[in-house]
Amino acid sequence: MLRFILAVGLLSTWPSFAVGQLPAASRASSAQRQPIDVTAPIDSWMKCSECTERELNAVVKLGPLAVPVLGQILRDGPPAQSSQAMRNLLLANYSRLKEFEKSHPKPKVPANEQEFVKIYMDNFDARNRVRAARALSRIGGSDARTFLEEAQRAPLRDDVRQAIRHELELINTPKP
Repeated sequence: MLRFILAVGLLSTWPSFAVGQLPAASRASSAQRQPIDVTAPIDSWMKCSECTERELNAVVKLGPLAVPVLGQILRDGPPAQSSQAMRNLLLANYSRLKEFEKSHPKPKVPANEQEFVKIYMDNFDARNRVRAARALSRIGGSDARTFLEEAQRAPLRDDVRQAIRHELELINTPKP
């Protein structure tokens, strides 16, 4: 029950990436080349919970236009605005769970507020980085490969590093 309440709360108000979070060069080059909203498909891919190939394919379809944005997410994690929105959501969910705990003493919240937020923020960061890596490897190209290679050397969680390693293997494997 506790996990269900948390999952529903997280999905109902999942933060979105803001256009203002795009690197200036990406906004300018995207606007000059084509009037494509690069952030909408990337946002959908980053926040989907029961993802299908549709979300990933929409990002891959953007091709090189998406690479700088995905590379930035892979390198730096989710945009500050999205991270702050997630942090606020987690704090609100923690308060709701503690309130629920008062009338339902059996399912205890297993962490204090700081630990709770850290656990889920770390997972949020990892999920965004792994999805950025996956999209970059599907898009391919030298810029995507460079972002993946740089991320492989970064001090990231083991599961994220393994995912990046896997995506590097895919991008380096010749397509039939």
